[in-house]
Amino acid sequence: MSDQDKASKGNTQGPEAASPEEPSLPRHDENHGKLLERSRIDIWEEDWSLIKDMVDDLKDQGVTDWYRYFEQHEDQSVRAYRLASVTSINQAALDIYHAPSRQVAIDITFGEIIPPEELVEFKANLVAFIEGRTSYEIETRELTFDDIEISTRRHVTLPPDHQMTWSRVLYTIEDTTESKRMEESLRESEARYREVFDDAPAALGVEDWSEIKKMIDELADAGVENWRNYFADHPDRVIEAYDLTELLQISNANLGLYGAASVEEYLGSNQGALVLPE
Repeated sequence: MSDQDKASKGNTQGPEAASPEEPSLPRHDENHGKLLERSRIDIWEEDWSLIKDMVDDLKDQGVTDWYRYFEQHEDQSVRAYRLASVTSINQAALDIYHAPSRQVAIDITFGEIIPPEELVEFKANLVAFIEGRTSYEIETRELTFDDIEISTRRHVTLPPDHQMTWSRVLYTIEDTTESKRMEESLRESEARYREVFDDAPAALGVEDWSEIKKMIDELADAGVENWRNYFADHPDRVIEAYDLTELLQISNANLGLYGAASVEEYLGSNQGALVLPE
């Protein structure tokens, strides 16, 4: 029997499926299915048992360097990818992909053309399972049923009772689109801030004094209260505090003020400099 006759990505439960769009679960899995459906977590389940059979056959043939093998045998990577069989998708997962049915979700996720980045992640996931790991995480961009690009984080897990056969592979899917947009917006804001800061006409500098704050807290815990007298009596601690400052950012105008062509030159010219009494 060929691999195509056994299973394909688009298959859900084979001949026992109630319809091509809404596959039914075997009777012993009905309670599991109800829990899955009611969960607010986006869950997708697959059966990788045929992939496990394929891997065992390759082991018997002497394959040991799995990453190299799948890199050199792209057809075997595709074959393994096609052997996975979707068994369950809950409503929360359908909502992520804006899919009206389970079969539509399968079709848009596992089309005839496998995106190169999808195959790369699948190979990495497969090799991780072969080498004994029981979980893997994938961050990717996908298209919904209505052609909206979304960012997702998939946590792929082999449950304890299925680690020998790979008959149940659990995907929990997180829609990270909004957080990714916020991160991108933050990066853009930081870039704009840095540009404005660097080109400001005033001589600006930003320093980190957190280590000085730790030193002050330690002295406070040791009973220091009259700070002016303490530092007058301990000028070495003033120098220590001065050396604890860390330059985070300096404007071009500030560099020009000190005749430095770069931040590195500015820092170099100030290393080992004497702290003037005033």
